[in-house]
Amino acid sequence: MKNKLVLPLGLMGCILTLLSLIPIGLKGQGKQVSPSVQKISIEWSKDKPSGTITVLNGSLRNIEIIKGKGKVRNNRFEITSSGTARITIGINNVHNAPGPGATLISVQTTHAPFSFLLRDVSLKYPIYIPDYSVVVLKDSDQRSFSEVQSAIQSLKLQTKLQKIESEPEESFASAAKRTQNQTLSAWLGLSRDFRIFELNESMPNAPLQANAITPRFVTSPLTVPGNKNGAIYYNYSIGRGVGVEINTSRRLEEGVMPILHSTQMDDDVEYKSSSFVSLEHSPLTAQTVKGTNYLVADKYSIGHVLSPQQEEIVKSKLQKSFDPEEETVLYFQSVITNTGRVPRYAWFKTANLWQKPYTFDPKTGISAFNSDSVFCVSKLNGNPLPNEEVALLLQPGEKAVFEFYLPHSPVSNERALMLMAQSFDQRFLECKAYWQTKLQQGAQIRVPEKRIEEMIQAGLLHMDLITYGNEPDGDLAPNVGYYGPIGTESAPIIQFYNSMGWSEIAKRSLNYFMDKQHEDGSIQNYQSYTGETGAVLWSLGEYFRYTRDKEWIKKIEPEILKACDYLMKWRASNKIDSLRGRGY
Repeated sequence: MKNKLVLPLGLMGCILTLLSLIPIGLKGQGKQVSPSVQKISIEWSKDKPSGTITVLNGSLRNIEIIKGKGKVRNNRFEITSSGTARITIGINNVHNAPGPGATLISVQTTHAPFSFLLRDVSLKYPIYIPDYSVVVLKDSDQRSFSEVQSAIQSLKLQTKLQKIESEPEESFASAAKRTQNQTLSAWLGLSRDFRIFELNESMPNAPLQANAITPRFVTSPLTVPGNKNGAIYYNYSIGRGVGVEINTSRRLEEGVMPILHSTQMDDDVEYKSSSFVSLEHSPLTAQTVKGTNYLVADKYSIGHVLSPQQEEIVKSKLQKSFDPEEETVLYFQSVITNTGRVPRYAWFKTANLWQKPYTFDPKTGISAFNSDSVFCVSKLNGNPLPNEEVALLLQPGEKAVFEFYLPHSPVSNERALMLMAQSFDQRFLECKAYWQTKLQQGAQIRVPEKRIEEMIQAGLLHMDLITYGNEPDGDLAPNVGYYGPIGTESAPIIQFYNSMGWSEIAKRSLNYFMDKQHEDGSIQNYQSYTGETGAVLWSLGEYFRYTRDKEWIKKIEPEILKACDYLMKWRASNKIDSLRGRGY
């Protein structure tokens, strides 16, 4: 049994009752004034306790048996009689001041060891551990265990677990009302593709109190030649700006898909906005999404480790990755409605750049770095937006539709005009069908708490969104948020894929680690981490437990054995006397 550290207020099921505080004498510059010897008593109501007393940040003076029969030798005591047993302990060189270095007493018995800070023992609030039938008291407190227990039970207190059991059943909704409401970015993109859009809507830290869109290659921001290679982010505004009131709510499509809906109320004017990522001109299907080579995605993730050979492979893949025949595009639409009884102005400004040169053409609705580098096309009610910033008077009940389409990297003027002709509604239906198909290919889990059910499905699609690689086969890089794949932290992602029936995605993700294995058999993909090898082997075992895929395991048998050999050699190298008790 592990040693139990007893702290005030019932840690680990122990109830500490505090009935009064002993005044602490202070002298000089905050130093604790302690008697030369302090005494406490420990009483057990049953068993025949035996063991040792050790003192940290102090020294044991003596142990004396007060109730029961037994013997004491140095710091060891043994009770030989049945029934109540009580010992008194004397401690020298006591440190009871607040902060670190306090005197810690450990009672190392065979069946119920525990530890406590000497300063936590007080006259009216003794340490009471009902699970062990023991109390720790001031030496002047002559009460028995049963008397202390009766006094505490008369207060009719509850442990934390008892309180939880007596309260109404908790739900996600009721818990959410009492927790901090954190505003986070939204990431939108397509599975396998390292072209990601980061959205910040109506957030206090958004640039210029506007909504911000940051195109990224995994985590690396987009840069544009001629703009001092600085990171590019775009601003756009709807309504009169960010005020003191939280008037924006967000929700994913059906609560699960990477299609973001937001509703913003600005007085009587309602802005219902939708954002998602689709392709530039091809229909969005599983077959038209080609993805990004897993090593290229790896290079543009935080903390990646690539060998010289892998760096050469990346160089050969970069041209196609950064000069694609088709861009991914962020499609944005806001349906603006005057819900009031009198005319109201709607306000909006399309995607723009702060302190970077660009132009806006009111005839075409095109925003560009130059004539052949377009970063956005914008519409109002299906026609080119007449100005990048518009104030539009709406009659009661009247609607207006403001849209912009933003390619991940700038496109030519010719491609921009073709993009302008795209239908938001058609792209929306394609995008929804794309993600629905993915969900239908996995396990269908239903739980009573709807919010939890949505989180399961949304989490699966989010992890799929940032698992990079080429389709329809090949290695996949199961990224950990901003970070590249890590054997330890990607493990639950891969195992969740297995749990949801996506065994093929799990296998392709595991291939990433096997194909990047080092010559010595180790697996290391994040900076100087050395814990990945064992975690990957564990994930391989979990994959086999789910699938019984003997054919694939046989195929990667040499890599598995190399990893095992590496771990055994590493373990053997640490079998030295200086590490005994500290890992060996």
